[in-house]
Amino acid sequence: AGRIKQEEYANNVEDAIAFLKGGSVKAVRQMQEQMQELSENLQFEEAAKLRDRIRAIKNLEEKQKVVSINVPEEDVFALVNSNKKACFEVIRFEHGKLTDTEFWLIDSVDDLAQSRFELIERYYSMRERIPSRIAVDGEIADEELLKSFLESK
Repeated sequence: AGRIKQEEYANNVEDAIAFLKGGSVKAVRQMQEQMQELSENLQFEEAAKLRDRIRAIKNLEEKQKVVSINVPEEDVFALVNSNKKACFEVIRFEHGKLTDTEFWLIDSVDDLAQSRFELIERYYSMRERIPSRIAVDGEIADEELLKSFLESK
């Protein structure tokens, strides 16, 4: 990969922070203003980079609309198992939009239902926030015990 100038890197970081703090609308507005200024200064290559970033953000928004749900908060859990490894993934939605994904690679598991129970219990024991809805891709061992654990938090 090629190197970029320190100033360009700093601008990229600023854009990312603006996006995370103010959401895409504010970030896009700022980038459009920067793009206009760059065009007026005949810096067309830099303006084109901003144009491409704006398109990427808008494409991301469109994808989020597709996965948008009508639940204020939801965590979705999936456990995929193979011969040697398993992958446990959590997909988080807030305000109907995908906000985060996390995954862990673990050794292959024999009992998927028991593993789901243990992984979900461990996941929420380290967190203060429990969403209003939790979806799981399969059966959970001791589902009632897990429900009572989650309700007690």
